[in-house]
Amino acid sequence: VEGGYGFGQTIGEQATKLGIEKSKKHGLSLIALRNSGHLGRIGDWPMLAARAGKISVHFVNTSGAGILVAPFGGIERRLSANPFAAGVPVKGGPPILLDISCCTIAEGKLRVASNKEDKVREGLERKVTIEGLEEKIGRILVPKDRRPRPRTKPNEKKFVERKLYPGYVFIEMELEEDGSIGEKAWFLIKETTGVGDFVGSAGKPVSMSAADVDKMLMQVDRPEEGATLAVEFKNGDQVKIREGAFEGFEGAVDEVLADKGLVRVIVTIFGRDTPVELEYWQIESV
Repeated sequence: VEGGYGFGQTIGEQATKLGIEKSKKHGLSLIALRNSGHLGRIGDWPMLAARAGKISVHFVNTSGAGILVAPFGGIERRLSANPFAAGVPVKGGPPILLDISCCTIAEGKLRVASNKEDKVREGLERKVTIEGLEEKIGRILVPKDRRPRPRTKPNEKKFVERKLYPGYVFIEMELEEDGSIGEKAWFLIKETTGVGDFVGSAGKPVSMSAADVDKMLMQVDRPEEGATLAVEFKNGDQVKIREGAFEGFEGAVDEVLADKGLVRVIVTIFGRDTPVELEYWQIESV
């Protein structure tokens, strides 16, 4: 198959489907693809073949800018990553899948995956609706809480969202009697862009206990006012007011009102000590 230096994710799928059809006709097929753009995750293609009930083996040789691997004992990159993947269908369950590379990690993929939790969740939700699996797959969560933070300028957000479990997406789903994921649901999840693997083995994910689920949901549902702000100032600190009606005045911190996001500062006005309540962004240490 001549790729014509086109979009590899599309060309790779076409080549794999061609191999599947030829194997149905002849019992065995061998497909060679050349001059293709980046193919993406090679493990997608044995999964595609396994869904058709076919055993497949896939070799890739990169070139050009794909020099990523140092020879054994070396320190300079001289070899391509040469990904290798294979898949074997399993009756009544998810296939056996091997997807490896000569590199220690797939270049650039770890960071991308860990920052794409929301996109993975959105992709899964769309696919569940399209495939009609709402009865099998329920809530899909990227647990977050909202934490207050000091503002450094007016009109800045007082709260910041924080992922409670970076790199993980939680799925409420109905498992098979043996604790495994149904084949259709397994393929739907595994073929979603950004998904790595389940926590567990052999297609049997580790289920969370009811107590752990309740704890996680309590963190997610905690009201904003229940969170406290990390305090940068303490009683007695000398500070300078940098913005507002008392700009330029100096004084001492009398009290930190963390629940309100305010600091009470004692300043001298017309010879008298006067308490002034200010937001964090309005003051700085002297």
